[in-house]
Amino acid sequence: MMSSLALVRNPLLILLTSFFLLAAAQEGSRSVSVGDALPADDRNLTWRSPSGDFEFGFRRVPDQQGLFLLAIWFANIPDKTIVWSANEGNPVEIQSRVELTSNGLVLRARSGMELWWSNSTQDGTGGVSHAAMLDTGNFVITGRNSENIWESFQYPTDTILPGQELGLDSILSSAISGTSYKKGRFQLRFTSESLVVNQIDVVTGTAFQFYLNITDGL
Repeated sequence: MMSSLALVRNPLLILLTSFFLLAAAQEGSRSVSVGDALPADDRNLTWRSPSGDFEFGFRRVPDQQGLFLLAIWFANIPDKTIVWSANEGNPVEIQSRVELTSNGLVLRARSGMELWWSNSTQDGTGGVSHAAMLDTGNFVITGRNSENIWESFQYPTDTILPGQELGLDSILSSAISGTSYKKGRFQLRFTSESLVVNQIDVVTGTAFQFYLNITDGL
C-alpha cells in the first residue's frame, strides 16, 4: 500500500485522485436544471438516477410507429420495466418534448401545444430550483426553498416501488394491456375507511361498487 508520504510527493497522483473524486461527486449530485428538455425521438436521451438504476424520458410504444410514452423505468434490467407514466398513459408523437420550466415539468406536442404539466407552483417560493431522478425511482422537483414541491411518488400510475407510500385518497390503476399504459378496468383505492379494489367503466371512468375490501377480517 502506498504511504501517505508517497502520496504527498506524487503531484500527478494527487491530481488524478482529485479528478476522480470530483467526477464521483458530480455523478452523485446529478440534477436537471430549469430549461433542460428531452425530445421524443430515437436518440434515447434521458435523465438518469446517479446509479443508473432508473431513467426518465421517452420510450417508443411497441407496434405504434412514431409514438412515445413519457415515463420512468428500470434501466439496468433487460425488460426495462416502466414504473410510472405521464399524461394519463397517453403516448405522444415524435418530436414532442418535455421541459423543466420555472413552473415545473411541461409536456408539449410537436405543435407546441401543452399536453400535460406537473402541479409544481403551489410552494409559495416563486418557482422551481431544479429536479432530479433519484435512485429510489422517484422523480422530484425542488423549489427555491430547497423542499420538494412535486414528486412522481405522489402520483402513482400502476406500480408501487419499495419505499413509496400510497397516500390517502390515492388510486393505483391497472394498465389497459401489456403494451398500453392507459388506465385499465381495475383500481386499488386507499380511502379513509379501507383499502379497496373495484372495477371502472373505461369509457366514462365511473367506479363500480368495490368487490374486494382489503381490511375485511382485520
